[in-house]
Amino acid sequence: MIDLEARAHTLNQEAVTPRLAVDVVLERARRIRKRRRLGVVAFCCSLIVGGAVAVALRSSRASNPAVVVSPSTASRRVTKPTVPAPALVTAPDRAIVHELGGSARPGRVEVVDTTTGRTLRVLGADYDPYLQNGFAIARSSGLALWTRLNQPAQTLELVEVPIAGGAEHVLGSTNPLGSGPVSPGPLLTAVSPDGKQLWMNGDKIVDLATGHQVNVPQPPFVVGARWGGATWLPDGHHLFVIELQALSNCDRSSPLGRVPSACETTTTAGTRGSHGWTYDLNDPTAGWHGAASPPRTEGWSDLQILGPGRLPSTVVAVATGSSSKNAGEPRMTIMTVDVNSGLIADEVTTSGDSVLAVDASGTNILFAESGHLERLSLADRRPVIVRQGVAEAAW
Repeated sequence: MIDLEARAHTLNQEAVTPRLAVDVVLERARRIRKRRRLGVVAFCCSLIVGGAVAVALRSSRASNPAVVVSPSTASRRVTKPTVPAPALVTAPDRAIVHELGGSARPGRVEVVDTTTGRTLRVLGADYDPYLQNGFAIARSSGLALWTRLNQPAQTLELVEVPIAGGAEHVLGSTNPLGSGPVSPGPLLTAVSPDGKQLWMNGDKIVDLATGHQVNVPQPPFVVGARWGGATWLPDGHHLFVIELQALSNCDRSSPLGRVPSACETTTTAGTRGSHGWTYDLNDPTAGWHGAASPPRTEGWSDLQILGPGRLPSTVVAVATGSSSKNAGEPRMTIMTVDVNSGLIADEVTTSGDSVLAVDASGTNILFAESGHLERLSLADRRPVIVRQGVAEAAW
């Protein structure tokens, strides 16, 4: 006998099962349609973004011709060489200054705080008729050096005094007019970048700790030439000097002291030429080599050399002139010049009477204006007054 109730239950299950299968199929279809819509949206977005990037690249290439993209090597970019901007280096906190003196009294030589201008100690008091290139600090040796006039002997003396205070010592002397046809004149006080050696009087290197000396040959100047400035280069083993000369037919290769008298008679005063020379202390047999001139009408002429620059093979040089707006206002242009290429890396113009010193970083400058000692940085060109009544200074 057939169980009608059980049979009816079975038929109901068979009828429900197909409907569940249809729901599953419909759900899968909805998921597939959703994925397709999302795929279309993603594709359209990628097209829009790609187009925007392409437009931006074309715009940047048009506005920046320094970037060159080669069709064959589109992934590589070639840019023009650039000179890095000066970094802001903290200025030394100590300097030595020479107060303004006069015929009645010598000026005091003091150690001062460059932040407050306060006098920390007095090292001495000296006359000095040459108000530039006479002061230096050898920090590694803890010495202050300066040129002074010995009035009784009528000689110029180079003295050293410990920065911490103490007895002075005379390193050398010469007569006020110089000692030869190409003498630097006032005793040279060019301290090496590490503060351990002194290039003195143009012809010797003195170890400030031991006193050991190494002779340096005179540069190949022509007759009638004079020193226009000298310094070390930043590497500490190259020297640099400027030669200022009268126009002449002299043979530059002729050794000093052996130039024919006929050559001397053809030397004429008037317009001067200028040359830069470098000397490698590690290769003394190579002698002096010519340096490139900066791209100025005057070349190296009328430039005061302060010291090593902030970049390799550079020096800090200063040109003086007048303001184009006010002919009576002194103007000074401070430059970082590469002696190998002649490239002027930095050029800062400021008012003032004279530039006195550059620090070991080649970026912090001391200068005088109307009796005030001021400082500025090549990275921050706002002058800061240190103190009043100063003729010379170094740090």
